[in-house]
Amino acid sequence: MSTMDELMEKTCPVCGKVFTPPIPDAWAYKMYTYAKKGRVYYCSWGCLRKAEKCGERRVHKQQATGPRVTLSKGGLLYAIAQSGMSKPRLSEKIGFSAAYLRYLLKKDPPITVREDVAEKIADACGVTLSVILKKEGSA
Repeated sequence: MSTMDELMEKTCPVCGKVFTPPIPDAWAYKMYTYAKKGRVYYCSWGCLRKAEKCGERRVHKQQATGPRVTLSKGGLLYAIAQSGMSKPRLSEKIGFSAAYLRYLLKKDPPITVREDVAEKIADACGVTLSVILKKEGSA
């Protein structure tokens, strides 16, 4: 990008305001985006934060999607006992933190997780998925 291009007017993608950054390389309100393959300039801190929050919401929404299943607390405890591993070692094998495993075990029923998480737990414990799933109609 040449110096003349850098001194050109920019349009804020959030509010639509047209502005000229005095020194584009030193302009603080910019963010690199892979979608646009380059820097996006914002007119203010508020607009930059709005754009970041929008991106954060998209990431959280993507992480939270997927079919959900209900785990049986007794089945979960049985599977962990069958594995013969300590909870920290098991959580490491599953691929999430020991704190998350403790959270699942302390949580009052119903324990609802994404289906892929339930499959990871069952695989790590060496049991079938049906062992840890809550049966329909059971209390």
